[in-house]
Amino acid sequence: MLAHVAAHQGIVAVEDAMGLPARIDYAAVPSCIYGLPEAASVGLTEEQARERFGEVLTGVFALANNGKALAMGATDGFVKVVAEPQHGAVLGVHVVGPHASDLVLQGALGLQLELTLDEWAHTIQPHPALGEALGEAALLALKRPLAVPN
Repeated sequence: MLAHVAAHQGIVAVEDAMGLPARIDYAAVPSCIYGLPEAASVGLTEEQARERFGEVLTGVFALANNGKALAMGATDGFVKVVAEPQHGAVLGVHVVGPHASDLVLQGALGLQLELTLDEWAHTIQPHPALGEALGEAALLALKRPLAVPN
């Protein structure tokens, strides 16, 4: 059991008891490993997505190409997005590196809101920020990279 899931289940139980609309999207529950490096994911892995959908789009952006990671001296890691090819619906987000447990929040929100790669790529991120790596990964999946990966 994940503490963040249990906490949300408590909120939903109270809301339901009060007659309020309440739901839990278990497909958008992030899981995190707190270590060095951190690792976090939400949604389907590439393998799971291929089993369900056949062909998938993927984009992997190395943190070595992210300005904030460079400034922090913490460039080991990556962000990976997995999406279905027809509409570009994001199916999974995977992060390894500094602040992965914070970055995966964008992935959870994206899955819950059913964002597409294109919508993600056009979300304005602060610069420099680690979160830019998610948009860069989306652009790579769309074969429209902004940064030229090393």
